[in-house]
Amino acid sequence: MITDSLNAVKKTFFDKRTAFNLSLLIFLLFVYAVSFSLTPSTDGVGTHKNLFLPPCLFYETTGIPCPFCGSTTAFAYLAKGGFTEGFKANPFASLLFFSGFYFLLYSGYCFILGKPFDYMYFFLMAVRVRWFIAAFVILSWIVKIYFYFN
Repeated sequence: MITDSLNAVKKTFFDKRTAFNLSLLIFLLFVYAVSFSLTPSTDGVGTHKNLFLPPCLFYETTGIPCPFCGSTTAFAYLAKGGFTEGFKANPFASLLFFSGFYFLLYSGYCFILGKPFDYMYFFLMAVRVRWFIAAFVILSWIVKIYFYFN
């Protein structure tokens, strides 16, 4: 009887859903901890160099930030409460920051209760959602360029 209960706990605790929820939770905690520890670049781009990452080839070649330039800077500002600066650094990264925070809370909730996280995958794979994300990336790039040159 005790063995059956122990096996039920092991099966519930160590299934794929729980492993996914725990992995996502740890990954997002790591991302936010690193973001909080970084000093954001005042230029709006370049904070990633503190992580020993190479410079953006698009930016180095054209002098115009790519759609994802400023993402690390935005995360660093947002992790420290600089919402305006984070939005100016990269509006799309701001959306990712807050979406990631929601996923952090939700994955923790799913991990604790042993619930599936599956519906989010299907939501993100919906055609309308992918078109919205693509349009938002382009719009945020335009806003990013505007803030960069003004």
